[in-house]
Amino acid sequence: MTNHEFELSLFNTNERVIHELEDILWSTYDDFKEHTLKPDSLSPKGRRLVERCILFLHSDLEFNWPSYPSWWKALLGWITLKPNKYQRQLDAYRNYGDENFWPFRSNEELKIESARPRIGLSLKYQSK
Repeated sequence: MTNHEFELSLFNTNERVIHELEDILWSTYDDFKEHTLKPDSLSPKGRRLVERCILFLHSDLEFNWPSYPSWWKALLGWITLKPNKYQRQLDAYRNYGDENFWPFRSNEELKIESARPRIGLSLKYQSK
């Protein structure tokens, strides 16, 4: 799958979790030119993020994180003269859970889900 195919596939759903994943995963690949997405081209940190996302999508957990406070939301806040709104979003995001385990809320939640047996999912997540 190419990066462009990946991005286009995300528009076929209204599920909030998918669009939040898109905001987060966008930082793991180059979107200036079309290229094949290859797992071995990810940094170790990027690979762990993608692994957590796959594991989360195979879980029965509800996605309850506040919206990801991306840089463009900060810029929009300044353009519309509402920078405090962005700061409130950032605070809510940071206070919800441990960002190091996103989209899971905590390391404990991640450990529980990674220990559950799943048919068709051979992912062995190692938190670092």
